Amino acid sequence: MSRFSSSWAAGKPNVSATMVSTVTLFLAGCAVCIMPYWSSLIGQIILMAAFGLAISPFFSLTSIILCDILDLEALTNAYGIVTLVRGIASTVGSPVAGTIVSATSTFSIAFLLSGATVLIGGFLYIAIILHERAKLNKLIADADSDHGK
Repeated sequence: MSRFSSSWAAGKPNVSATMVSTVTLFLAGCAVCIMPYWSSLIGQIILMAAFGLAISPFFSLTSIILCDILDLEALTNAYGIVTLVRGIASTVGSPVAGTIVSATSTFSIAFLLSGATVLIGGFLYIAIILHERAKLNKLIADADSDHGK
């Protein structure tokens, strides 16, 4: 449901897929950071649902964002590299979290670090948005200079 609705929203004329993904990535990171502090069953269910709804656009909008940044010709290679990096992160993440829990005897730090990495991803998406805007401004400036000739 979240993948469908985020894809629908990103398809609107004045909505950036990168912005949708950035906002939802921040929401997902916040949900992970809150998890150790809301320990009731109902609280965990709410946070897990919020995380699931918030993280899904990160995956479903990837190809659109890659096309916006790199153009269609580079999509297959870029998508392969992104998938490789995500796979490595998924493989390494659980053992690292387990090591953190073993070293600190608490789950809180592992959740906070995991949430922080998701939030860092959101900040990296802001860099992508700034890059997209600079690219758009350059295109507009080039079009204006060509139109004035």
